[in-house]
Amino acid sequence: MRPFDLKTHNRKKAFNCTVDKFLPFGNLLIMILCVVAGASYLLAVNHSNAMTLEAGKVKEEMNRLIEANRDLEIQATNLRSIDRIKTISGSELSMVTVSKYEYLTSAPIVVAVKR
Repeated sequence: MRPFDLKTHNRKKAFNCTVDKFLPFGNLLIMILCVVAGASYLLAVNHSNAMTLEAGKVKEEMNRLIEANRDLEIQATNLRSIDRIKTISGSELSMVTVSKYEYLTSAPIVVAVKR
């Protein structure tokens, strides 16, 4: 192998030869990379938009469920109110008010204990 001689070596010729040999493949490679990068970008943007729309739908559903829960809590509170219980006790359950209270007392119990 000969040592490299800068005076006799034509750099331009060597450079052009190398570039000319790979130029068609280089352009094709750059075009393929651009297409892949563009497709990847479009897929990423599409995925991001789809997730944003889905998150908005979930948020709407969550707000609707929170509102329904509030309505059910109000309804449960109304059903437990004292006025409603008084109304139902007379009409639906046929309960009557007591006029005289009589308490039951127990008789004293005799127990035998051995001492």
